[in-house]
Amino acid sequence: MKVKEGLSIHGHWDLWLRNIHTGEVKHYEKDNVFCNVGKNAIADQLANQDSSTLSITYVATGTGAGTPSASNVKLFTELARNTNASNTTANNVATIKGYFNSGESNGVLTEMGAFGDGSASTASASADSGIMFSHVSIDITKTSSEDLTCQFTITIT
Repeated sequence: MKVKEGLSIHGHWDLWLRNIHTGEVKHYEKDNVFCNVGKNAIADQLANQDSSTLSITYVATGTGAGTPSASNVKLFTELARNTNASNTTANNVATIKGYFNSGESNGVLTEMGAFGDGSASTASASADSGIMFSHVSIDITKTSSEDLTCQFTITIT
C-alpha cells in the first residue's frame, strides 16, 4: 500500500483601514503569492542547512505596478515597512500582524509583503531587505486620517 502525503502552504491577508476620527473601518481580504525564496528558506531549515532563525519580522507596503509572482524577491516599489506588532501560532497556522499609523504609508497602496530572516538575507527596517515570504496585490488608498492594521495568516496543511 502506498501512502501519499503532501504539504501545502497557503497565505491570506486581512487588512483593516480605520478612520481615526470617525472609527469607521473598511475590511479587505486577499490571498497572496507565497514566494519561492520563502519556500527555499523553509526547506533549508528543515534540512538543517541554515543555522539562522527563520521568522517573519516585517510587513511592508508598496506602490509599484505589476503582478505578484512566486519568483519575486522584493516589492515592485516599497513605500513603508514596520516590524510586526505580533506573531502567534496555533494548530498549523501562523498569524503575523502589522500596523501602520496615520502618519505612515499614506498614498495609493498597490502591494504588500511579509519579510523575514534566513541565510540568504536578514530583514531590517531598510527597504528591500530580508527574504520575501509573501507578495500580494492590493488596491487601497490610505490617508493621514487613517491607520492600517494588517494580518498575514499562513496555514500549513
